[in-house]
Amino acid sequence: DMTIQKIQHYNIGDKRTILFWGFWPMEVTVTCPTDVVTIDITVGETTASLDFTVYSPTEDQLQASGHGEGPVPVVLSFDGDNEVYRNAGFAVVEVPAGSGGDGRSNEYAWGTRTGTFYTLYPYSRNGEGALKEVSSEMAAAWSATRVIDALEMMSDSTLDGAAGIASAVDPGKLA
Repeated sequence: DMTIQKIQHYNIGDKRTILFWGFWPMEVTVTCPTDVVTIDITVGETTASLDFTVYSPTEDQLQASGHGEGPVPVVLSFDGDNEVYRNAGFAVVEVPAGSGGDGRSNEYAWGTRTGTFYTLYPYSRNGEGALKEVSSEMAAAWSATRVIDALEMMSDSTLDGAAGIASAVDPGKLA
């Protein structure tokens, strides 16, 4: 089960705090219309939140790229905003990794994984086999699918800000 819980909008020039490399809080000045969306996902009896960010092209970028009114294509990014795509008239959606990393006592021992994905699907693996496992990639792919689901849900949501995202981005045109 998934619900959109909150949408926080930022205008150009606003200040917002981001987590640099997912860990260190850093205040930045917003350079394009930006929305931070919080979704709650429930699996069984456990609920966890996941945040993602939508960076929309500015009016100038839309005009220069030839995009006018209506929703624009979306580029999914694990690396945050990318002005090159916004200059081309695309929205950039920053997808969270879904994992918060691992603790290791040596190169073979992995601790219990952290992050939204592992809260819902607990996992730990130890031993030499842990060196070749791909659960972090699975967590990232899972997060991307939850973000796509949330983008598709925007048009039906009555939450403040959802209609703005639904009219600005086209989740049917993803890269």
